[in-house]
Parts: sequence; C-alpha cells; structure tokens
Amino acid sequence: MRGEPRWVVHIRKTMLSKRCQKIEASEIRKAFDLARTLKNPIDLSIGQPDFEVPDNVKEAACAAIKQGFNRYTPTTGIPELKTKLCEKFYKTFGFSAEGGSASGGEHFALMSTCGAAGAITLALMVILDCDDEVIITDPYFPMYKHVTHICGGVTKYATTYPDFTLKKEVFEKLITKKTKAIIISTPANPTGRIYSKQEIMMLVELAKKNDILIISDEVYRNFTYDGEVESPIKYYPNTLYVEAFSKAYGMPGWRAGYTVGPTELIEKMTVLQQWTFICTPAPFQKAVLVALDTDMSAMLAEFHKRRDIVYNALKDSFKVVKPEGAFYIFPEAPGRDAQAFAKKAAEHNVLIARIIHKLLKCITVYEYGITRRNVLTSYSIRGCEHNGHNSRIIRDSARLGIFRTKHSFPDFLCRGREKTAPGTVHPLRAGRLAVPLQRDTAIYRRQ
Repeated sequence: MRGEPRWVVHIRKTMLSKRCQKIEASEIRKAFDLARTLKNPIDLSIGQPDFEVPDNVKEAACAAIKQGFNRYTPTTGIPELKTKLCEKFYKTFGFSAEGGSASGGEHFALMSTCGAAGAITLALMVILDCDDEVIITDPYFPMYKHVTHICGGVTKYATTYPDFTLKKEVFEKLITKKTKAIIISTPANPTGRIYSKQEIMMLVELAKKNDILIISDEVYRNFTYDGEVESPIKYYPNTLYVEAFSKAYGMPGWRAGYTVGPTELIEKMTVLQQWTFICTPAPFQKAVLVALDTDMSAMLAEFHKRRDIVYNALKDSFKVVKPEGAFYIFPEAPGRDAQAFAKKAAEHNVLIARIIHKLLKCITVYEYGITRRNVLTSYSIRGCEHNGHNSRIIRDSARLGIFRTKHSFPDFLCRGREKTAPGTVHPLRAGRLAVPLQRDTAIYRRQ
C-alpha cells in the first residue's frame, strides 16, 4: 500500500574465505593492546624475555643499517650467516645442516626464516592439502592450530595431561592416512617440559611407520635447566628442525630464525618464501652473526634461579609440574576454573589472555597455552625492591631482584583478608600462596 515502508534486502557473498573464518583473533594480542591504554596494569598477556638485546648486537644492527645493508638478501640467507648456522648445527648434532644426513637418511638443507613462525607457516603451506591432518600436543602454542587451518588442514590434539608427557597410545589413536605432520615444541611452550629420549624415540618410530613429518619447534633450546634437549632430527631424516633467536637474545621483534630439514622440503619452502616473506630482515641477519658469538650464560643462569624460586613458591599450594626448560610454569588454576579466574582478574586491572577451545571447552590463561583448567605464568620477571619480610623465599626473591609490587592487591585475590598497600609483599604462609607475575610482580595469597 502507498505510504508503507518498503524493505529492500541486499544479499551478497562474504569476501572472506572459509579458511579465514576459522581463524580467531589472538586474546594475547588483544590484552597486550589493552594494556597500553590502561594506567599501571598488571599485564600477563604476552611472554617474552625481560632483558634487552646485548649492546654489541644492537651496534651490529645499527652499523648494518648505516652502511646501507637494507636491501633484499638471498632468500635462504646471506652466505656468512648460513655458514655460521651450519657450524652451530654441526657442533650441536654432529652432522652438517647442508648436505648432511641423520641416521643415513636423505640429505638436509638450511634456510634463514622470519622467526620460527615463518618457518612453520612455510612448512605447513608446502605439505598440506585440503583436509590433511596435523597432530599437535595439548596444551599447545595456538599458532600451530590457526596456521594449519589457514592451509586447509585439520588439527588433532594429543593430550599430555596430567604430567605433560607424550603418550604412545594417544598418538596411535590420532594417526590416520590423512596425517601429514606432528608438531612438538621442546622445551615445551607452555609447560616447560623437555621431552625425554624415550618420548622422542616413540614419536620417531610412529612417524617412520606412517611416513609422517615431525616439525620440532626448539626456540627455547637455550633455556634448559634439567637435562638436555633431545631432538628428533638426530634420529629421523623426515624432521624439520626449527630454531629462532627471539628468546635467546631478547629480539622477538626482529623476526630472525632458521630451519633445517629434508632438501626437497626446504627447496619448496624457499620458493614459497620468495613470494611471501622474501627474506629475513637484512640488517638483522648481520646482527645475528654477532649474537651467535655473544655469551648469554649470565642471563640463562638468572632464568634458572627464577625457575627455582617460582616452582618452590608454588609447589606446596598448587598442582604444578616442575618446568625443565623455557621460562613458563603451568600450575592448575585456583578453583579449577581458569575462565572464571581470568574474568575476575580483568575486573581488577589484571590482564590475562583468555582463549576458549571450542571443541574441548578449554581455556587459556596468560601466554600461549590451551588448557582445561590451568594458569600459565612466566618467570620472565623484571623486579626491584621489596620490604624485607622474613620468609626465606621472599627474601631470596628480593635478593635476586625478582618480586615486588607496583599496585595494591585486588580484593578478590586477598580472599577477604587485609588489602596490601602498594610497595609491599605478602609473607608466605602455609597453604596460602599465589602466582608470581611478570615484570612488576607480586605474590598473591589464596585460600
């Protein structure tokens, strides 16, 4: 009828691919961005070393820039860097990363990449067809899942709970004819586990039997406190070894890493890198040359001390597995409900990244791990003064420059007890302990 509104519906197809619609925004990055807008937040949203790039490495990068080394480099890296990395690899494993082989298998090749993430992305893009499957350990670094989906693949989750060990029966149930790769990280992000030789050999046997690529993400290899890192590349030629310099030298923003794997795989990854990342940033390749000759033992010793302090502080009051490497610890969340804990923390200016696993209804609390009920914390902590309570752990923490508070304790963390003033630290009491935080750090009590 005349005068009545007429509704016109415009229908059009979304411009976004189905692959893209599977990708979720990083809660870690959301919290990281939010932290920059808040005044003095306690930011637990992102994990990275709290020490600076060594001065000599900074100077090398600046010198390269000033000398005009800012153009494209060979896709696989400048020759002098590849030579240096091959020497490093040979010293670690006893065979060459260029033309060498493991256990008499096919020859390897090496290429420089834009961090470990660049290497893993290239590898999955090269090997995956639609609906091919990738097995990842749970808990895991969520990039593995999302890049698999970008490439049209399907992720399957090999649970490592409750002790974060690799279990043969779990992997056997997950392997199918469509399984293309198994991704592990050792030392593990987010648990800090270093997988034993028995665990690695179990994976190698399964991979050999089923012709599966193992992608071994070893970016935390330098951060080892108990035992040594066993790599599948020593025992299985169909392994892609991934390492980066982000954590070991405090340069996560520089995007520098490298990978070693079967020649055929590396050749295809190189072609793909030509059309995507192009090359590792040129001046930072020069800087890595200097970094590889820089002694980082003092920094690593400091992280070892922090690991011991944090674990000893938590072990009597939380269910927690002692991390053997990396700089994370993964205690069970208070009340066994990490989602509720993270939500409550956000209400009190404490930023914790939350990622819900749609299939398992899991929750991530701080940093990268996906878990059913755990809180992940980092002891990558920048500390200062403290008030001198008599607790041995607090006293040791202060001596090492680990713990202090910059903020008043939120009421919900004090559980009805007195609220602590800024600049003070709770004494530890039996059964009442909490999670050490990154950078400006406090110890929270809980019932």
